[in-house]
Amino acid sequence: MEKFRTLLEGEMRAGTYRECCVQIVNVCVFGDAVSDEYSAKKRELFHQLMEEDVCCLTVFLLMLLGVLPPSVESRQGDVTGIKVQYEQVYKFFLGVCHRNILFIQTPRMTLFHKALKEVEEKLTRIRLIKLTADVLSNLSVLASAEQVAEIGRREQWNQVYPELDGYWLGEHHSEQHPDYWRVEETVTGYVFYHYFQKETEAGKIHQQEFSVNFFSNGEDYACVQHPRSVSQWLNNEKLSKDDVTYPHFVFSGGDTPSEIAFDSFMMDVSWFRPMRLVRAKEGWLPPTGEGMEVINDFEAYSYTFYLCLEAITPTYISVKDEDGVSHQVPVSEHEELRSCTLDDAIGIITWRDKRYIAFDNLMLYIPIEE
Repeated sequence: MEKFRTLLEGEMRAGTYRECCVQIVNVCVFGDAVSDEYSAKKRELFHQLMEEDVCCLTVFLLMLLGVLPPSVESRQGDVTGIKVQYEQVYKFFLGVCHRNILFIQTPRMTLFHKALKEVEEKLTRIRLIKLTADVLSNLSVLASAEQVAEIGRREQWNQVYPELDGYWLGEHHSEQHPDYWRVEETVTGYVFYHYFQKETEAGKIHQQEFSVNFFSNGEDYACVQHPRSVSQWLNNEKLSKDDVTYPHFVFSGGDTPSEIAFDSFMMDVSWFRPMRLVRAKEGWLPPTGEGMEVINDFEAYSYTFYLCLEAITPTYISVKDEDGVSHQVPVSEHEELRSCTLDDAIGIITWRDKRYIAFDNLMLYIPIEE
């Protein structure tokens, strides 16, 4: 703490500490070059910090942000206004995460946001340090386009693929009022289709669908996305917190589970709640036969994803659409494409009569000009 602070003496002034923190994250986490525009002292600081582990980086950032005491000799005891400090650090990360829409979606940022809603007695200084270190660790992995491409979309959290295809019955399912799910594995995860009947509607079944990915890295949790998030993906915007939730999950029954339980949500939403699903018996058929109307509640967000990678060359990546027409994307315009492989989910997404070349592992979607 003292060693690094001395490097800033003489050039730091009120109001510039946060700017220095942003520069530190840009260089030490996101891998930006240490350019000559920085002073000699800052360049020395950055090079030293790049050699340190995430714990050292965390402590130094929190010192500069005023969250930790400015000296190891400080006698500061109990923290007052700790919730304000949590909010200060969270807002700092929101500012640096604008570089990529994927950064703001990390489970640790979501967990951080949830902590802001807790009573102040549960917010401790050591917990704030741990959350900060975890966010920095997540961002350091995501910052590398090569790593993101290699391990797949959110694969840095160890995605798992149990055998889930088929029908699942909800806790409130009955012959009189169906409430069941159909699960389908995709190239990037799963789609959970929810079918249910309202008590006041005879002869009608509502359908809703959600994208679900499962991860296990000491904590088992899923990333569940509302279908309206498709508009945010395709416009390369930040994913709204209202459109994503992270429940814990428990599978019962080995690699081919017979039960799924979702609970302890990291983000509270109204459209996906804690639940327990039981796999339907073999041969079970859904009540969607003749005379039953199926209503897609999210039809406005429905899209198709056509996998159609044609070629990867040093200068471009080519996809071929359903009509046999090739579309090429120059690598020079998107350097992250150099890490693409034949195993990546690359194709064409069609939504609202508009088509996009989709590099799903990179979360890059390029409009096709008709």
